Amino acid sequence: MFRSWSTLTTGFLPEVFARWNDKGATHLVTIVLFARVHYTDEEVGYLEENDLTLGLIKDYAGRWCKDFFRVIIDFERRTDWNLALAEIKRRIERSEREILLDVNLAEMEKQHPDSTAQKRVVGKWSFVRFQLYRSPSLMSGIRRKRSRSGQPRLESL
Repeated sequence: MFRSWSTLTTGFLPEVFARWNDKGATHLVTIVLFARVHYTDEEVGYLEENDLTLGLIKDYAGRWCKDFFRVIIDFERRTDWNLALAEIKRRIERSEREILLDVNLAEMEKQHPDSTAQKRVVGKWSFVRFQLYRSPSLMSGIRRKRSRSGQPRLESL
């Protein structure tokens, strides 16, 4: 886990992307952000009043929470990932607002479209985990043997 998003977007990712560039590698990449939001008992009452309890669970310590995920980059291939860092950073920074505010407001609008009741943001952004998936088989300039790739070998008759 990273101490801050700036560590991720100015340290870890640029270093990984620079290594890929040095090796001439191109990968299909998916970046997923996982987050957990904790709720107090009072906030759970508010969620119940507004039919927002979908996904509400108790964690290992008995605290109310909801788990969320957000796909930041989905199955993209680029020759220079450093050009994508600004977009990745923007999407990560936007995720907290989208999860805490937009998800609940959209659900409330769907459940109670004519309601004029005051709406509020509830929950505490608890932890976030970042996951980077890549496809190692798309490396430029490397000729892989068919016997290692799992593709059938064609024999000439």
